[in-house]
Amino acid sequence: MKSSYTGPVKAGDISIAQNIPEAYLFKVLGSLKTAGIIMSRRGIYGGYYLAQKPSEITILDIVKATGNSLASTVCLLKDNKCGGIETCTIHKLWKVSNVQIENVLGNISLEVLQKSNDFEIMEPEAVNSDSH
Repeated sequence: MKSSYTGPVKAGDISIAQNIPEAYLFKVLGSLKTAGIIMSRRGIYGGYYLAQKPSEITILDIVKATGNSLASTVCLLKDNKCGGIETCTIHKLWKVSNVQIENVLGNISLEVLQKSNDFEIMEPEAVNSDSH
């Protein structure tokens, strides 16, 4: 989506460019607008635009605004053998993983994504070497 500095973008244009059904897109745009991430203007020159600079909006902001959860808490133990977060090693692992995912997405801005050449995904080896 273009930033507010280049003018509003019509929902139909976003739908076509991103191959997103308009009905679904309007739900997402509504959530982003409610969260203050985007704004809209009515009329012939209207559309949607960013409410903040791309450098100030993180991917985590967008995920949270749309009501999606990053939390993975699926227990691998069957038949209710799991004691929950206090006793289950897998639950503790999920909790640590969720914090790491939020940290990564909280540090990636729209500006970084717009400059895709600047965006590098850390390889698992780099992540592992940082923790030793």
